[in-house]
Amino acid sequence: MTIKQYSGPSGKEDLKNDSHWVTILKNYQLMRNAHFEQDAQNWHIVGTELFNQKFDSRNCKHLRVFIKQPSPSWLDFTLRSVNLYLRKIESVSSQSENQQSSSQSAMGGGGAAAAASSK
Repeated sequence: MTIKQYSGPSGKEDLKNDSHWVTILKNYQLMRNAHFEQDAQNWHIVGTELFNQKFDSRNCKHLRVFIKQPSPSWLDFTLRSVNLYLRKIESVSSQSENQQSSSQSAMGGGGAAAAASSK
């Protein structure tokens, strides 16, 4: 599997230009052996930690996923149930606020602190 990210200007016509697409993951292997069924139905999580340094998480709006047919014996092949998620990363100040709220609620410090720590 290969994944490319769009890095060009905004506009639907620009999406057609292949020069605006940057490879962020190349030839990722989903199955160990195309002729055995052991891992054919496995779920895979492809996290951003697998992407190369060209990946730009701040401007990730369009991705292309390319899959290759690993065996000429297969009549067809598909990806099913593809889901994309954005993980919210808390800033250092948010983490310290949550820790303060947790310690206040543990000491019996008010309802607002307890509500903030129950997110």
